[in-house]
Amino acid sequence: MGEFIKIGTVNDIPPGKCKGINLQGEDIGIYNVDGQFCAMENTCPHMGAPLSQGHVKDGVVMCPLHMWKFDVKTGKSLTAPGADLQTFEIKVEGGDIFLKKE
Repeated sequence: MGEFIKIGTVNDIPPGKCKGINLQGEDIGIYNVDGQFCAMENTCPHMGAPLSQGHVKDGVVMCPLHMWKFDVKTGKSLTAPGADLQTFEIKVEGGDIFLKKE
């Protein structure tokens, strides 16, 4: 079923920005897309770069190494079909951000 774990507050990640976290040994990127928070794997499948260090625009993050692009809401690769990333459920309560970890 999984449990929700507090990972920060809405003030930690301004709109259009992201933050990388390590939760129970897994690297996860948390994104603020116009006030909607999304989470997905933080490691680019191409060369292993941390996606949270990439450029984010219009809900798409660009890998800082070789410019691979991913939709942060769905984890879908916009560069290499089939190289999609796992996403995670997020909820916000009272200004706190929680991530559902299976």
